[in-house]
Amino acid sequence: MKTDNFTFYLDFDGVIADSAQECIKTSFDAWLKYNKEMLEMNIKKDFESFRDLVTENALKYRFLVTPPEHYYCLIDFIAQEILSTKIELTNKSAQKKFRRSTQTVSPKLLEKFKVDFFLTRKDRLEKYGKSNWLLENPPTKFLEKFLNLIKQINSEIIIISRKDRNSISLWLDEKKINVSQIFCNEKISQYDNSKFNLIEHLQSQKNYKKGIFIDDSAEEIISKDWKSISITPILAGWGYNLKKDNSESVLNQIQTEIL
Repeated sequence: MKTDNFTFYLDFDGVIADSAQECIKTSFDAWLKYNKEMLEMNIKKDFESFRDLVTENALKYRFLVTPPEHYYCLIDFIAQEILSTKIELTNKSAQKKFRRSTQTVSPKLLEKFKVDFFLTRKDRLEKYGKSNWLLENPPTKFLEKFLNLIKQINSEIIIISRKDRNSISLWLDEKKINVSQIFCNEKISQYDNSKFNLIEHLQSQKNYKKGIFIDDSAEEIISKDWKSISITPILAGWGYNLKKDNSESVLNQIQTEIL
């Protein structure tokens, strides 16, 4: 065995929990608070079909969103597409229109939406119940195999996510998964909004013992000197990106690193 003291830094959404369905439904409900009058003017009867079409397309392009306030931009540009034309999006055109939306939507509105997003999530949890919320947030297929694999060593799991702490804690408690620490957006923002900088700080406290960082966002991984802090970065292809599912090869890589 190569090590008996290993740290796994894991993103949450897309890596260990598939929260896309719940996030998109929450986002639509929060977006609706700002656009209800506009929809009432444009959609007389077929609201359910409209909502389903927005949700269906937003799920395809969930990989575009990083901070929660950008869910507004995702829902908004897709809704406008559906209202104005027959929707015909490609990955390239969706990325372009999403980027434009993030640049044109008022920062004040996005800040308000961010608050409403979390309030809406809380409201939906109370309205539909915990069991439904968990169904909308199933574990990824990577998670069970990963947990079985690391049983063989002494290790710790640290969650580093831009999701809210309450949702993560509730999900982990329900799944009976123990982690050492949870760091969310408030903590990440203290380190120039960089997961790398936060992990670098945590690694310095551990005398740079070996670890692995798994995230499904290439932006969190590329152009960082992970080797200098004894971290192996891994892009989760099973998460919210355009990569192929690489969960089996990642599990093999982890096994090689730790055993």
